[in-house]
Amino acid sequence: MTDRLRATLIRHTNHRGLILVSERTLAEALWLSSNEIRAAVARLAEEGEIEILEPLPFLVARSRSWSGSRVHRMKKPQQISSQAPKAHIEVPVSSEAAAAKHTVVGGAGEGGALLDEVLAALGPEAGREEFARILADHSPALIHRCLARVRATRRIRVSRAALFRALLKKLSH
Repeated sequence: MTDRLRATLIRHTNHRGLILVSERTLAEALWLSSNEIRAAVARLAEEGEIEILEPLPFLVARSRSWSGSRVHRMKKPQQISSQAPKAHIEVPVSSEAAAAKHTVVGGAGEGGALLDEVLAALGPEAGREEFARILADHSPALIHRCLARVRATRRIRVSRAALFRALLKKLSH
């Protein structure tokens, strides 16, 4: 039992030799009762194999040299700072340059695809110029949300265009 506990504790030992493990984790891994785990941990401490810094239920202990055991550590290759890859980032110096790089999904720069989608969903009663003005004031996410609600509505009293306008007004506040 002590050998299985020792092996489990080795798996939970960090690179500084600290063991960080909960009693629950030990119980699940070893299929032991709480009393058996506490007795085995106490035995390892008495034998000088571990130094208990915080007792169970969340064990924090320092491992002493366990003969024949190795803590598996990931070794990272040494990197020389003069050989590090250089990062190049362009930063706009004016708000005009920043605005030129910023694109809006479904905006005018995309050929009015969002406007075409809205007009197709709302039918012939939706005027292109009117809805171009309406859509300019709202985010594409809100527009898609309203479109989804219009498409899901089975009974519409006035028109799809009227429902869309009402939803935009209601959901934008």
